[in-house]
Amino acid sequence: MPKVNTTDTIKVNTAEAMSETEIDMLAQRVGQELAEMEKVDVRIPRVQGEDEVVDVCLNGYVFRIKRGENVKVPKAIYEILVNAGLV
Repeated sequence: MPKVNTTDTIKVNTAEAMSETEIDMLAQRVGQELAEMEKVDVRIPRVQGEDEVVDVCLNGYVFRIKRGENVKVPKAIYEILVNAGLV
């Protein structure tokens, strides 16, 4: 499975300060990349005593994933869930 690095993908120099317009443009590009990214089916198991949803954030985009339900998420979000040991 290839690694996904959105910082490399969008070619942003993080050492430079960004204007509000640049931040908006970056967010728009990240959102577009997530929308076009391959989707993966996931199901996060329910765990007694845990929240019913799992929040996953990638570059400012928050995905609220309900436990116990099959959902399709962008591959980058799936990789975060795998790394966290949730799927």
